[in-house]
Amino acid sequence: MNKELEQAMLARKKAYVPYSKFKVGAAILLKDGTYVHGANIENASFGLSNCAERSALYSLYSQGYKKEDIVSMTIVANDHGPVSPCGACRQVMHELLPKGTKITLANTKGETMETKNQKMNKHQSGFIAIVGRPNVGKSTLINALIGEKIAIMSPKPQTTRNRIMGVYTKPDFQMVFVDTPGMHKGKDLLNKTIDKIAVSSIKDVDMVLFVVDSKKGSAEDHILAYFKGIDIPVFLLINKIDTLKNKSEIDEIIISYLNSYPFEGVIPVSAKDH
Repeated sequence: MNKELEQAMLARKKAYVPYSKFKVGAAILLKDGTYVHGANIENASFGLSNCAERSALYSLYSQGYKKEDIVSMTIVANDHGPVSPCGACRQVMHELLPKGTKITLANTKGETMETKNQKMNKHQSGFIAIVGRPNVGKSTLINALIGEKIAIMSPKPQTTRNRIMGVYTKPDFQMVFVDTPGMHKGKDLLNKTIDKIAVSSIKDVDMVLFVVDSKKGSAEDHILAYFKGIDIPVFLLINKIDTLKNKSEIDEIIISYLNSYPFEGVIPVSAKDH
């Protein structure tokens, strides 16, 4: 392991990630031999969280260093392959790093990929909210999509009390999944807080997966009301189809929702048997 990667690994240890558990570290090498570290810092409002790449760059500039002082940047995370910066980080890196800066993307297994700063903007990324009433299998779904167990899974509703981010990264794209608490008409303060968190998440994303497991009822109408006026695509995802006896039951569920909202598409799945 080279020194740049060692420094990024050290930076990764400083991450504050109580929601996603996805630690990322970044280390920027300067011409004087100094390394500036950055780690991802999360907040219950994911839009206010900060990635490791931006943390490192903002720290560097705050310490009085300039663009011309930078030699290279290394980023590492426990990902399937070399971790790839999100779209927001790529924009910041494009402006704050010198043109042609060597960027090393890595994972904790030691797999690496080198690129240049000006090539990073070809990458695409987006935020996807997974929304639905309690216990329709949202946590199971996001765990299946990411490939790791990152959300609490339980038969008891409301076990996911904070939004949990899952990140799926490939060299040319990145998807950030936001797993929301169950949205419902709870009357107590905790349930109202959970509902408020879930609602706020759909306002800052690029796409919504509305997860259901049965025909539309009052609980689903309550959630659908929050989609009115948002200008982002919403997909209807029918989960737990493995529990249905025949295909006609899937059709009945689909029909019950068709006139309720202009969904971009309908996707029947079984997250449990992915």
